[in-house]
Amino acid sequence: MSDIITYADGVLLDFADAMHQQITQILTSEFGSEWLTKGIRRHFPDHQFVRVEKMIKNPMRVVDMNKSSEDVHGLEHFWNIINGNWRLFQKHFQDKMRTQVYLDEISELRHNLAHRRRHNILLKSDLIRIVGSCAKCLSALESPQSESFVEVVDSLTSGEVPWGSITEGRLPSSGDLYDEFVERPTELKRLTEWIDSGRPQILVWGYGGAGKSALAYRFVRDIRDSASSDMDVVYWVSAKSSEFVEGNTRPRTADFFDLSGLTRLIWSTLYDTEEVPGDLTPTDLLGELHETKMLLVVDDFDTVSEDEDLSEFLLYNLRNTSARVIFTSRHRVQGMRHLEVGPFTDDELSEFVNLRAIEYGADRAQCLRRLRGIRSVTSGYPLFVDDLIHHAAIIGVDKAMGDWSQKRGDAAREYALQRQVEHLGRSCGDVLIALSVGNRPLFPTEISNIAGLTDEDAIGGLQELLRWRIVSREIADTGTPQYKTNANTRRLVQKTFREDSRFRTYSAAFRALTGERVPEAKIRAIRRVTNHASELYRRGSIEPAIEFLRENMVRELNESAELYGLLGWLYSKQDDEDAQLSARKSFERAHQLGSRGIDTYFHWMLMEKNAVEKMTRDVYLHDGNDLEWDDRIASGWKVCEKICEDGIERCGQSRLLCYWAGYAACREAKTRERTGNYSYSQGSYARSVEWYRSSLRSQVADISPVKIGSIWRGITIAYDGMGNVEEVKKALLEWYSVSGSDAYFDAECGRMIRKYPVLQEVHEFRYLLVLSPTF
Repeated sequence: MSDIITYADGVLLDFADAMHQQITQILTSEFGSEWLTKGIRRHFPDHQFVRVEKMIKNPMRVVDMNKSSEDVHGLEHFWNIINGNWRLFQKHFQDKMRTQVYLDEISELRHNLAHRRRHNILLKSDLIRIVGSCAKCLSALESPQSESFVEVVDSLTSGEVPWGSITEGRLPSSGDLYDEFVERPTELKRLTEWIDSGRPQILVWGYGGAGKSALAYRFVRDIRDSASSDMDVVYWVSAKSSEFVEGNTRPRTADFFDLSGLTRLIWSTLYDTEEVPGDLTPTDLLGELHETKMLLVVDDFDTVSEDEDLSEFLLYNLRNTSARVIFTSRHRVQGMRHLEVGPFTDDELSEFVNLRAIEYGADRAQCLRRLRGIRSVTSGYPLFVDDLIHHAAIIGVDKAMGDWSQKRGDAAREYALQRQVEHLGRSCGDVLIALSVGNRPLFPTEISNIAGLTDEDAIGGLQELLRWRIVSREIADTGTPQYKTNANTRRLVQKTFREDSRFRTYSAAFRALTGERVPEAKIRAIRRVTNHASELYRRGSIEPAIEFLRENMVRELNESAELYGLLGWLYSKQDDEDAQLSARKSFERAHQLGSRGIDTYFHWMLMEKNAVEKMTRDVYLHDGNDLEWDDRIASGWKVCEKICEDGIERCGQSRLLCYWAGYAACREAKTRERTGNYSYSQGSYARSVEWYRSSLRSQVADISPVKIGSIWRGITIAYDGMGNVEEVKKALLEWYSVSGSDAYFDAECGRMIRKYPVLQEVHEFRYLLVLSPTF
């Protein structure tokens, strides 16, 4: 079984044991010593009861049902027991149909894993959803284990890969395609069914702005992160043969624009080398792909579909290899298996508008009341809805809809951008155009030089653009902030202002920029060492990866913060104490050398987090409450917070690091409460709230997104620890406005309502279909 499936087995076994414990407790309170016969036996045929009895009386990890050790036992008996005793369980679950849906979904996943259907495609996003359902069911039964399942969800959604391996390959940054993906469960399911079927190719097609690339990216990223398919490598290429850069149309060099370029690009990825044979032919590559299973995404295929050689290679020649190919296109290709990406459904549109209104500062309530109008003028396509809400943040949703009703599609997007620039002022427009003529993030002084602005005007323009979420901020290796726009905004600015004289002037100024840079040869050397060490690790060779890395950290690479960060990460993947000590020293050295890598601090924090959680489990399993150990645990959480704080100082206000700093401060506060140090714990809770709120305000791009709902959950828990019911109510309302009635909100809201009955009076909570006691 793949690593993610092994991990999923463990999580679901823990769920089974926790459910057995709660069910037994509830039935015992009703039937006493006859709980098994009166509460369970009468709901099962005799031939099934023997198996059910054995499972419910023993931990699932030690039950032997004459199956192989890799099999996972089914959990369909949960619904039979709960349904048969609905009189007892109704006050816990409230909604019978939804309860069955959750339990059937969990049971189906375990059944699929047990029988290893086909290739066992389990995506990380699916696992997050299923574990969320587990948390909801356990919360309904008031299980003390429910919190641990919510924490698993938080860890997975915040970038942790506890199964330890991902599929190698190359993907663009998610920020180039979307800020926060709105789930398209039907389309993702169809892509999963496609790759599970063994068919070689699929076309993802639809109108421009429908979200084709975002959907394909989310799917292949899930494949990469979960490593649950039999793919050896995932790879993303854009087939755009030209782009508008620096005021001119020119061939793209980042990806490819002909068959020769594509051949060399894929070859260099397969073998992690820049040394491609000079006589390499497409036939040579096809030979390699007979042995290597590659998942290839060809984005914007329609832009090169008229190239006969390229089309023949992609559409026909690759079919005879082990490669699987996803094409995205605005046009359907006859004869190819296809998936059409249409407009948002009503639920998806509501979620997207809600998220974007929060992100851009538009009137959220007004936007949600105008959903039908927004769909009418944008046809419900993500790209257009995004631009309309951005426009609405400045002039109001009704006026924005009026503008869009006059101009549709790309013309409306260009018009909306022009109006935004006019509203924000001349210096903002200068800064935005300056950021769009180049191909990399810019420092404020560079923007001043390009646009001929004073430093004060450039910084003022940047601050205004940041406030409206039109540009983003990140920290360069030098520790200085630099700024950029995402790919969609950059292309829109280039198209909108292509006739503006500033483009030619700023483009020339950008080309004339000079400055001290890290030598390109050193950058390539670090990248080569990093890629090879990472590849060795992905193949399961941790020790060779560490040995290779240390052998190459000499001369100019001896003091590389990036390589020390990678070394720390590799050591942290080993469980023995010596390796953990080496990891800690490597991370500390990376920090001393001025590391600006968010991933370095994130993985360092994860290592310390896992260590303190293991300590917590060991202490309470064997020793119970112990003040000395509680102090050590609290100190461990303080270390986690300090690591995040150091990373924030170096890398800027990262949403990811601020979130985990808040999480660590909250866990420290809970531990201090157990020691009776209430004044200290209150201070930690207050600090936690500040970190979480900083996470909401963050402008720094991260290695992994953190859902806004997860942040509001943290704020809710921290205010609960402070005993501030009014703030708990406000946080729950904010959380609900962002996430709606999802598994994590429902579980936490149910717990808070049980603790604070006054929350039952909140109008919004009365209409939630939550698995909690009847209001």
